[in-house]
Amino acid sequence: MNKKDHSYLAKLSDWYTSLEKDNLLLLFKGEFNQEFVKAVLTLTQQKLGIKEGSTVTTKRIMAVIIECLQNICKHGVKDKEDLGWAQGIFLIGKTKKEHIISTGNYILNSEVDPLEIMLSKINSLDKAALNEMHKAKLTKSELSDKGGAGLGLITIAKKSQRNIEYQFDKIDKRLSFFTFEVKVSI
Repeated sequence: MNKKDHSYLAKLSDWYTSLEKDNLLLLFKGEFNQEFVKAVLTLTQQKLGIKEGSTVTTKRIMAVIIECLQNICKHGVKDKEDLGWAQGIFLIGKTKKEHIISTGNYILNSEVDPLEIMLSKINSLDKAALNEMHKAKLTKSELSDKGGAGLGLITIAKKSQRNIEYQFDKIDKRLSFFTFEVKVSI
């Protein structure tokens, strides 16, 4: 092994140690599609020790994870070859009090403002108002051009019972990188 390889391995070891310290349970970066979502959900259930007949808290965590993964698949910018995969990153961490679910994916710049308005509105609502908004969306059942009705973000907010943290980083004239984090109490 040459010196350069050793430096890379040391960095990898440091990175792994920091992930362990931060209680990162699962990390994936790559191409997301519906089949992959199923595989990640199975892996997540195994990693979190989730079995049939789980607790209400576990069901809330899984509902949030499902919605987060679906958001990447449905709303992320697809790859250049248009194979139907969205590029993204998905992380699950755990502290003594909560699970932390984070995602990141590319979105079109034209989608930033409407998404930010929706997230800001969701974060401003209390539990009763979130339930009303959810009910109204179900009643209207208006689908976007990507097949969503905006229910996923509302569901995430309801299940996490916390504000959604988010950020948009402009990449170029066409794309921004959208990062998203939600915490679910244990």
